Amino acid sequence: MTNDFIQYDLATNFDDELLNYVIKRDTHHQIKSIFGKLKADIAGGGRAASILPDLSIKQLKDHVSKCTDAGIEFNYLLNPITLNDAEISAEKNKQLIDFIDSLYEIGIRSFTVNSPYLCKLMKKRYSDIRITVGLYAVVMTIQQIQYWVNMGADEITLDHIFNRNFPLLRHVLEVFKDTNVKIRLIANNFCLHECAYKINHACNIASQSVNYKKEDMYMDYSLLNCTYHKVKNKSAMLSSDWIRPEDIKVYKKMADDIGTDNLTIKLVERTRSTSYLKRVVDAYLSESYDGNLLDILNWPMSDTERAVGVGKKVEKEKCKDTPFDKKVMPYNMDKLQQYGRVMQFPKIYIDNKKLDGFIDHFVNNFNCRQLICKNNILPVESECASQCPYCDIWADKAITVNEDEVNQWLSVAANVINSIEDRTVYKDALLSEV
Repeated sequence: MTNDFIQYDLATNFDDELLNYVIKRDTHHQIKSIFGKLKADIAGGGRAASILPDLSIKQLKDHVSKCTDAGIEFNYLLNPITLNDAEISAEKNKQLIDFIDSLYEIGIRSFTVNSPYLCKLMKKRYSDIRITVGLYAVVMTIQQIQYWVNMGADEITLDHIFNRNFPLLRHVLEVFKDTNVKIRLIANNFCLHECAYKINHACNIASQSVNYKKEDMYMDYSLLNCTYHKVKNKSAMLSSDWIRPEDIKVYKKMADDIGTDNLTIKLVERTRSTSYLKRVVDAYLSESYDGNLLDILNWPMSDTERAVGVGKKVEKEKCKDTPFDKKVMPYNMDKLQQYGRVMQFPKIYIDNKKLDGFIDHFVNNFNCRQLICKNNILPVESECASQCPYCDIWADKAITVNEDEVNQWLSVAANVINSIEDRTVYKDALLSEV
């Protein structure tokens, strides 16, 4: 016997309005857990601290209590791709365990980790907790899943390559059908398909999430390259391994056919506004969205879509001898201003309803892993026996852009990327050439 509806894990920005909305909107109790973390802590996480809202321990405790009262599990993220040896360094180990103990004391019983050490230690230390293995554990095979199961994990987040590899996903669900282990996919991330930057990006973020200082500036080189590639090559937006709300039923049917309730879906993004997260909730609970698909994906955000308290503008004349002044001091201001401009992204519209039927190609055992995307990673003028034009064809159907605006943005973005790569963004690089 399987559940009538798929279950979700939802990001939180710690706004009570969001939680109240979920309680009212989720009449079938599909949202089983809400996940988040403090702005910065000893463990770090999967987002840079600078783009997360400030949060006190008391506010965290209150939010956990409200989730518990509503019958929703709260999952605390201890999920960087690396803990930078904090788990095995004598001094840092004690600090880390003391911190986890403090989270347990305020009522948290669910955690996401990517460290095998933490998974095993926490399962031994606390008898009543649940452990989710995160995306940055980079779980890509049956063998890796079994390793984590042996360590005591209760839920495994699969790499994005599973989202459209239906034979492989089906096999995983069949193998773990008779276990209590949940198998989780992320629906609305917007990473490049099999991105070359993903490990490096995750490592950079891990550092920025634990070593946070207000006077530091984080230039997200990986995100900039990712976004540049997608804007320049529209098909890359479709080859990204997201799952549309309308296609959730395809995954649910597969799980039902196998006879398992073990498939769950994660919905991001905790750096976003309440209006964005409510839009995501509506779309996936109703399994339909009539509008721009980018509005519910993890597409780089405008100021109005940031979580409360994130990205406040600072007037330059008020910044002398402040952390902001220290932030910009090592940089060439002209290049830094260009970086600021490139964070204002061009208007792109992906008509979600024009993608009806897009998924069928993958359901019918199509294997992207054996092919190279044409007009995406494969240059336009190149030919290859293993090239695939599928997403490129659908991009022409579903995506509209303002070509002038896109070309202007691409020009600025290319300059910024080049300035980072040739080091002219830094003042010391300019001085060394004089």
